[in-house]
Amino acid sequence: MHKQEASILFKALGNETAVKTMKMLYNRGKMNFDTLAKVVDANKEEFNLALHNLTNNSLVIINDGIFEVNKALLDELLSFIVTPCGCTHK
Repeated sequence: MHKQEASILFKALGNETAVKTMKMLYNRGKMNFDTLAKVVDANKEEFNLALHNLTNNSLVIINDGIFEVNKALLDELLSFIVTPCGCTHK
């Protein structure tokens, strides 16, 4: 993963509703739209926009109306943050 891709993914996570959506799916597992909307309990427009951004950036996968976290991509993003790249200058 490159810093540009990481930046785009963090932008998709850039609001409270997106973060809460990811946390709910990560910790509770797969959910349909109605269940996810209930547990996230956010403004409808904010929730729809957050879910749209998360799915468009592949952080959330939808399959037959069921949403789930793309754990492989999320792990890659977290690994990018915690792994020194050797490119920093002091």
